[in-house]
Amino acid sequence: MRTSASRSTAPRRNAPRRSAAEALAAPAAGHSFPGASYPLELVSHLDEHLLWMRLKRRADKTLFARRRACVLLAEWLGHDPLNATYDELFAYQGHLLAVSEHKVANQTALLRPYFWWLQARGLRADNPAALLPLPRQRRGLPRPIAEPRLSEVIRTARPRLLPWFLLAAWSGLRAAEIAGLQVGDFHLDGFGQRWVRVECKGNIRDAPILGWIWPTIEAALPAAGPAWRRERGTGPVLARHVSELCCRHLRSLGFEDRVVLHDLRHRAATSMYETCGHDIRLVQEYLGHLSGDTTAIYTKVAPQRIAAAADLMPRVALPTDGRPLQVVDSTPNPALVVRAGARAGHAG
Repeated sequence: MRTSASRSTAPRRNAPRRSAAEALAAPAAGHSFPGASYPLELVSHLDEHLLWMRLKRRADKTLFARRRACVLLAEWLGHDPLNATYDELFAYQGHLLAVSEHKVANQTALLRPYFWWLQARGLRADNPAALLPLPRQRRGLPRPIAEPRLSEVIRTARPRLLPWFLLAAWSGLRAAEIAGLQVGDFHLDGFGQRWVRVECKGNIRDAPILGWIWPTIEAALPAAGPAWRRERGTGPVLARHVSELCCRHLRSLGFEDRVVLHDLRHRAATSMYETCGHDIRLVQEYLGHLSGDTTAIYTKVAPQRIAAAADLMPRVALPTDGRPLQVVDSTPNPALVVRAGARAGHAG
């Protein structure tokens, strides 16, 4: 028997439906996409491309970035990018280089899939973006907040912010994940472990809630609905509210270098990496990353471990009279025999 809730959400049979011919003529008609200030009319088939992205469960902010990049390219070209040539796109990269290499990398990465899709869709015979150079990105470095600083953050945070800092530092949540939580997302499994279900970047995962931080989080939750509401106005908080309020508190502590909320997520990743026996796959699942390469950016290897590993390398006897070391046995051997001084008939 259907409940009233199921009846209310079920589609009405007499609701207007588009015919197959109408859907084929305009696949994206009736759909709205983020970035209304960037007109879709400037770029052929962009609405269909964005619908294709949405069906692949790309996040709205990714759709917005793709739409913006394509429209900005159209405005710079002065014509529809559908007819853009490699030379024009290469010249556009030179235009972006005047801003920064990062701008070139970012916009090229956003535009390439659009032109690939045009060719795959049969709307272009070639892909003019295929040979565009993509600047090599600098290796990202983990930036976990130091434990003494984290202790100060937790000690001085007001009740409004404390659950957010705890979720970032011990459950590894992003600002967007914290902002999007509903009270019903917190649940207890059959083994007594508490979890929170989070969704971000089109992916869903369960993050652990440690027993010692749960009472603090539970005390801040309403009876139902969004986990956190705005202090001013109505409705739930947004990711930018969580990020801005937390970063404002971090700045107020007067740390010498810049510290942001995401540094607490880096700290969660690094701490988990150290405590789980350096299992990068486990940390990947914990953070909700699709790629282990991304996880590696978050996990900082302690300098002490590097020094300890280097100290385990095979050692040799050092000369005491200042003469250079020479290898006297060049056969493949992990423990090379080294002596001081020259040996007749042996090439050093």
